[in-house]
Amino acid sequence: MERINTKCLDTLKFFAAFIVAVFAHYYHFIGRNPPPFESECKWLFTHGWLMVELFFMLSGFGMYLGYADRIQERRITFKKFILKRLRKIYPLFVLTLLLVVVFEVWHINLTESTFVYQNFDLWHFFSNLILCQTGVFGVGYSFNAPSWCITIFFLMYIIFYIVMYYSKTKEKALCVYACLFFLASWIMIEGLSYPFILNAFFARGLASFSVGILLGYIYGLSHRLNTLLIGYLSLIILLIYTVLYNFDHVYIGYVRLLFIVVIFPAVICSVLYIPWLNRLMSFEPLARLGSLSLGIYLFHYIIQCAISDINIAFGLQLLYSRKHMLVIYSLLVVAIPAVYEKFFAAKVIALVERTAKAFLKRKVPRTEQVVD
Repeated sequence: MERINTKCLDTLKFFAAFIVAVFAHYYHFIGRNPPPFESECKWLFTHGWLMVELFFMLSGFGMYLGYADRIQERRITFKKFILKRLRKIYPLFVLTLLLVVVFEVWHINLTESTFVYQNFDLWHFFSNLILCQTGVFGVGYSFNAPSWCITIFFLMYIIFYIVMYYSKTKEKALCVYACLFFLASWIMIEGLSYPFILNAFFARGLASFSVGILLGYIYGLSHRLNTLLIGYLSLIILLIYTVLYNFDHVYIGYVRLLFIVVIFPAVICSVLYIPWLNRLMSFEPLARLGSLSLGIYLFHYIIQCAISDINIAFGLQLLYSRKHMLVIYSLLVVAIPAVYEKFFAAKVIALVERTAKAFLKRKVPRTEQVVD
């Protein structure tokens, strides 16, 4: 049986990051005022924040396909695994953290306050720097606030390696992840909000990542399953919920768990297992945009802060509620990560690696010879 193309999931990553950056977080500009394209894109503005769960789910799916066998067969060490993860996310994470400092300081000089998020101090900078901000050492947003998910991603990677390493079979690993999913669901339903781990930030990541692991396992069994049936049943589920939502604009039950358990798994199964939808979502230019998803997610708040600073400094009186402003902002959200990836990513990675090596390097004193 021909292997099912997963490039469609790269396109999903792009759309997930784009929706969060452009629609869900546009309130940074407009506050409670009506956004542009409100009637056409109402769901994206009101529920676009749920795309973070899809991002976590796709990451769990990708981790399972790429590393489950290698970890269980002891073909990759924990050190190598973590360093590969850090090399991919940390240089851009640090760059955007420093850029936020620059634009927030400018904003403070202009307005005597930060752009949106108030926790702008040395402690929060340090917790961001060591990937221990929102969800680990607190539940408040700070600096490049949307980057909280990067911290949770990193925790998910650590948990993933441990679970896979100590589970002798994939089935046992799934049992562990089933327990972790129920733990995460309990944290969310109970509304726990402790500063360390037991909070919604960690639970959102853990629940979604766990479902992604399950979907990865199912994908591994595709040759045994009627994938076409799974795909169309998933599409029917999505159509039913779309009709119900359009009928009264209300989702039944706990909306976050609804999307984690039903909606997003149905989305993934639809684009994977329906041939024509898979081909559409695997269209090369779209799939290549998936490589920008991390950049879109980490750059968009900096872009917003920069636009706000320029607006105030030069008295431009930009009208954020106008449609052309959202279009211009959308283009910047895609263009700037693309320019970074093309011209600067390799240089930033090399610089961060050199800095890390210099910081960690230790001079070992020579052993003196003892003369009797």
